[in-house]
Amino acid sequence: MSEIEYRTDAHATLDPQARERVIDGGHIQLVTLELGDSGELEDDQGREIHRPQVRCDLRATETRLLAYTLLLLAERAELLRFEPDRAERAAAQESAG
Repeated sequence: MSEIEYRTDAHATLDPQARERVIDGGHIQLVTLELGDSGELEDDQGREIHRPQVRCDLRATETRLLAYTLLLLAERAELLRFEPDRAERAAAQESAG
């Protein structure tokens, strides 16, 4: 099993080269999600490390689903930060129902 790598920065763009061919011979534009590191990183011994960016091209439907999921998680994260008791009750109600 491979180890999970983490990145510290994410952004999305429309890259004109990121297209997918469809059955009628045309193309659909894909949304490019790029994960990278912002700023300099060091390993355990203080040496600077450079990691390549990670890229994923998504269809519009996949992008919308990811965006919706991120919005829901962001709202839950804010509740956990500012109102932990309320968020825990909401999570318990979701899992029970």
